[in-house]
Amino acid sequence: MSSMPSSKKLTIKYPWLDLPPYGGFFVPTLNFAKTREEGLKEGLRYRIRGKVEPAIVDGKIGLLFTVGGRLR
Repeated sequence: MSSMPSSKKLTIKYPWLDLPPYGGFFVPTLNFAKTREEGLKEGLRYRIRGKVEPAIVDGKIGLLFTVGGRLR
């Protein structure tokens, strides 16, 4: 019998509320479009205007999210 591998969805914790003003965090990813969209949507849930740009940190490619400011 062969068992099918279980497909697990990787969930990313976006630490928007833990950041200092104009702070940032890095998310290693190869799926830039999906990670960018999810990360910015999560920031909007907390009324945070985020910015994102591609980056390489410690040899890993991904996205660097930064806080642009709080929405009023």
